[in-house]
Amino acid sequence: MRNPYTTGGWVRGHEHYGRETLIAHILESDNDAVWVVGNRRMGKTSLLRQLELLAAASAAYVPLFWDLQGSSSLEDLKAELIYAVEDEAERFDPLLIDPAELGRRSVIDALRGLRRQVRNSGQRLLLLCDEAEALLAIAEADPKGLAGLRKVFLSAGGLRVVLASTKVLSQVNTLTGDWETSPFLFGFGLRNLAGLDGAATAALIRQAQDPVPVRVSDELVAEISRLTGNHPYLTQVLCSRLFVESGELRPIEPADLALDSTLRDYFQNDYRWMSAGERHVLLSIARGQRTAEAIAADTGLALAVVQDFVYSQDRLGKICQRPDGLAPANEFLRRWLEQNHNTLREDADHSELRDDTTRQLIRAGQEQEAAYVLGRLEVWRSNLHELELQRAQFGIRVPLDLINEMNQAKIEIEQLEQRLASISPKVVQSVRNGTPPAAGPMDQ
Repeated sequence: MRNPYTTGGWVRGHEHYGRETLIAHILESDNDAVWVVGNRRMGKTSLLRQLELLAAASAAYVPLFWDLQGSSSLEDLKAELIYAVEDEAERFDPLLIDPAELGRRSVIDALRGLRRQVRNSGQRLLLLCDEAEALLAIAEADPKGLAGLRKVFLSAGGLRVVLASTKVLSQVNTLTGDWETSPFLFGFGLRNLAGLDGAATAALIRQAQDPVPVRVSDELVAEISRLTGNHPYLTQVLCSRLFVESGELRPIEPADLALDSTLRDYFQNDYRWMSAGERHVLLSIARGQRTAEAIAADTGLALAVVQDFVYSQDRLGKICQRPDGLAPANEFLRRWLEQNHNTLREDADHSELRDDTTRQLIRAGQEQEAAYVLGRLEVWRSNLHELELQRAQFGIRVPLDLINEMNQAKIEIEQLEQRLASISPKVVQSVRNGTPPAAGPMDQ
């Protein structure tokens, strides 16, 4: 049996695990402009490709995957856009969309034309923009052109845009902060892409969606999940090391948790795009500080600052809450921090990202998550109330399927309440009081 674990490249279809709630929210929410933020190798491209696959099978959308990597001008963006349309000729030819004709326009006019043609078919264009960090170079070289692109992205009707990048894209708001209109990312809903949930990780470990799943014990599944923190890439790295040709995973040995050059480079690149404050918080946790109060005392940062950075690093899958307190999210990261602690501490203050910019991003993320969680809580509590009314009609002979539905509703409510408890109480209260959440990551 071949090794089924993917440690390079993107996946979709039966190879894509989890993210169902995020995918549904992106496709069904009222927000037509979304920014998905995730670390390298967290599955951003795979998420976009899965969205493309699902949207292509729907009647609501015509998807277009647009890779922005390497683009440094609007002309570069146009070239990549035309290539993308040409690659999906079977999808766009029936809509009478001619790539050659689009190529004679500016990228802004080409996007408008695409939107118009798709809308005329009774559908919406789903624009899936990968490697959106490329927009930073355009912000520096052609801010006026980028403003025009933003206008198209945020235009009403016929278009839904999903940007996927690391949080380094937040710098685009610093570069466009003097615009007469809002900075570039204002108006984009922020969605964090972190680890999978436990059920999706277990399915990934077992390759449950393959025709022939991998054989693995429940105990080993739990151990892999704990060691990798449900990180999809690290989970597949470890499983790939454990896989044997008979189609099962062998027990973990110390050498299986070694850091090779690929993993070291991965964590180093991740560390590079953390602000100084975030770095100090992570290093403090690596030294054994387990509470926000202890981290504040250890680092000299204000407690509110520490709480913001704890929230963001939890959402991005760098740290987690364990029974004894905060800890690095996975064993590979813990080892890398331990092995490089002195060098990392010396370099902690030399970051390309500013703490204040990062905190504005975090606060907007908290507001938007709080609004989403409160909305979901209202739905699930209402569902549970209806189920309880149904149960009362049966007396002591309650159908098993009704009991299962009630138990599932209680689990959903408990998980949502846990998420809400990790958000700043002040933010939650402001959302409860009807204060509008930030429209974009840098709303002031």
